[in-house]
Parts: sequence; structure tokens; C-alpha cells
Amino acid sequence: MPTPLRDSLTDRDSWYDVPCSGRLALELVSNQSTWILLREVYYGTTHFTDLARQAKVSQPTASARLAEMVEAGLLNKVSYQVRGQRSRDRYVLTDRGNQLMTVFFALMQWGDRHLAPDGGAVRLRHADCGAGVRAELHCNVGHTVTPDDLELVPGPAIVSTEPLQEPGAV
Repeated sequence: MPTPLRDSLTDRDSWYDVPCSGRLALELVSNQSTWILLREVYYGTTHFTDLARQAKVSQPTASARLAEMVEAGLLNKVSYQVRGQRSRDRYVLTDRGNQLMTVFFALMQWGDRHLAPDGGAVRLRHADCGAGVRAELHCNVGHTVTPDDLELVPGPAIVSTEPLQEPGAV
């Protein structure tokens, strides 16, 4: 069910040019190869040729996507050298890239439910207790929230007189 815009948000023309953080994020990771390369780094693949092979992308595509992710702060490119061999690079997730994996896991969960009902290649499990893991929305107090429970209010990029109460905000 759609969430209608209310109050100062109803005049879309007044804030149309304010950057949407969702759109900015999608522009950063808007292609499949970016997501798959991020997934592979999370799975522990760090070397360029292995990343291109595991992600099933050409080396020029892998090179371009990895460079974009390094520039965006999602990955760090770390040089290393094995004695007697030429210097090489490996890729590791930054904190920012690791946080983006939560979005990937939510996409995986959606794909398991709607596209691969028998299950995907991997499942998420909590390392400490062994329970399955799922992505959910929670308010700052801790309540589980569905899209139907949401209301849209002006964000910090829009000057507003409407107070936003955030009990328990971290």
C-alpha cells in the first residue's frame, strides 16, 4: 500500500531538486556486476582475477567496477607482494561497504521469497547462536515496522518546521 506524502511534502515542486539519498545510493550500485563483486569480496575473494572469474564478468568490467567502488569508499585496494613475484592488489570491504551488505542480504531474502522459493545458494545464520537471520525494519525504539506502518516526514535536507520525535535515537 502506498504511503502518501503529507504536510510540507505534498508540494513536490518545492523540494524536487533536493537529492534523494535512495537515488544517490542506486546510482552508486546500479548494476548487477557491482553487487556481485561486492558479494564476492564479502565471501572472501580478494584478488582481481579471482573476483572477475567468480563474478563471471570480463576483466575490463571488473576493473571499472572495482575502481568505482574504491573511489566511492566501499572497498580498499591494498597492494601486496609475495616474495619473488610482482606486486599485486587485493580488495577488502571498508566499513561503508560492509554496511551496504545489509541491503544485499535484504535483496537476497526478497529473492528467496519471490524468485527462488526453494531457496538460494546460501542462507544467513547468526554465528553466535546458529539461528537464521532476516532483514527487517525497526523503529528507533525497537518495534518491527512494515512498509504499511511508515509515514514520510521531511528529512534534514528539507527545511521544515515539523518536529521529528526520535525516542531512543542512537
